[in-house]
Order: sequence, then C-alpha cells, then structure tokens
Amino acid sequence: MEEHLRYGRNLAYTLQRMTAWILLAGLAFHVIQFRFVLYPIQVTIQGKTFYAVSFDAARYPSVVQGITGFFIMNVPFAEGGPQITEQFLQEKDRALFASHKSYIFTPEAGKAFLYAVRNALGSLWMAIFYTLFVIAAVFHGFNGVWTFVSRWGIIISSRYLRLCQILCYVGMCVVMAMGISVIWNMYLL
Repeated sequence: MEEHLRYGRNLAYTLQRMTAWILLAGLAFHVIQFRFVLYPIQVTIQGKTFYAVSFDAARYPSVVQGITGFFIMNVPFAEGGPQITEQFLQEKDRALFASHKSYIFTPEAGKAFLYAVRNALGSLWMAIFYTLFVIAAVFHGFNGVWTFVSRWGIIISSRYLRLCQILCYVGMCVVMAMGISVIWNMYLL
C-alpha cells in the first residue's frame, strides 16, 4: 500500500464516522423542522382545500418569486397581492391562525412546501446549517462509495483505483457545488 494512502485513509475513516453523527443530527432537525414546525396547515376555503404556510412578511417578494395561484393574509405592504381575510375561513380553521403572523395560501401542497423552504432558507443560520449538512452528506456518500469499491475488492487494479478516487473527488465537488449553490441562491433571493 502506498505510504500516503495509509494515513489519509485513517483520516477519511474518522471523518466518515463524524459525518455520520452530523447527518443523524441534521436529518433529525430537518424532519422536525419541516414535518412539525413548518408543516403547512390544511384548510377549506369556499369548499376548496388550501395549504397555508406562515412566513416572514419581509421576505414576501422572495418567497413568491415566479409563482402564481396563491393568496396572502396579514401582509400589509403587498399592494395588489391577492389578499384573503379571516372571514373567508371556516370557524374551526380561524383558531389555527395567529392574527400577527403572515400566511400564504395555495391549493397545491408542493408549492406550500416550496414556500416553507424558501422562507426557512432566508435565515442566515439556516443557510449555514444546511451548508454544513450538505458538505457532511456529500463527503459521507462519496467517501462511502470510494471505501466500498476499494476495500471490498470491487476494483483491485491500482490504476483503476486511482481513477475511481479521482471520479469520487470530482463527483464530490460537483454535487457539493450544486447543493451549496441552491442553498445560497435561496438565501440571497
């Protein structure tokens, strides 16, 4: 075995274990955040089902950029925006909404989740957290592929091992760049 691989693999082994714990914590946070904290509220307005998402009113232009077919509630500076008031809500649904929060309503669940993600990634701390999460996930995945093919004998030739290592590094950089660019583009919207 080449001398530089011996110690490098020890570091990769340690980082693999560390990123596994980061992924566990990050995934738990992600599920709690988007399944319980920011999960859209389902309501009926004039016989039609809508999904409502609470959002930061200051981010209104960024959250709805490029999307149509929605209503807003409690967004005072959105001139000409399709406003809805509590009188349109059924009595049982009114209790779900706080009068001081801004909401966006859409008939499509997918758009509601998009609004929730755009709003969440408007926070610097969330953007930093998800950046670290993406870096950990990408390293963990590609290092796992490299370790699998090199240690389990899938590839045994030194030449092809080196090629596979380069492909894993390139793949790691490409996927990491894609993930980080999505996060920071949403933050900067």
